[in-house]
Amino acid sequence: MIATENFGRSNLQVWTVQVSELNQEVRSLLRHHYSDIKLIGEVSGATRSYAGHFYFKLKDSESEIDCALFRRDAQHSPPLTDGAQIVAEGSVGLYLQRGNYQFVLRGFRPA
Repeated sequence: MIATENFGRSNLQVWTVQVSELNQEVRSLLRHHYSDIKLIGEVSGATRSYAGHFYFKLKDSESEIDCALFRRDAQHSPPLTDGAQIVAEGSVGLYLQRGNYQFVLRGFRPA
């Protein structure tokens, strides 16, 4: 349940929420605003899980983001290799249990 408190300043409103509530709200905002993105960057640290999912970072000269390419989408994609420049298509999501945001690919092509 979201509650508001005022700590002695009329212009400061503080929301009191559970961690899971905050993560759910942030995930909802990310899904609403970043559901169809093309992201350009370099693949780094690509690993394949036992289940067939790929996890890696996509980076540029100033920043990086965690990425996931799930098995159902990886089956229709070219090989994913470290150092490759790609254009990734997908959405920004939030992994609720850890509160980490990531880019979830639906597919990609060489840049």
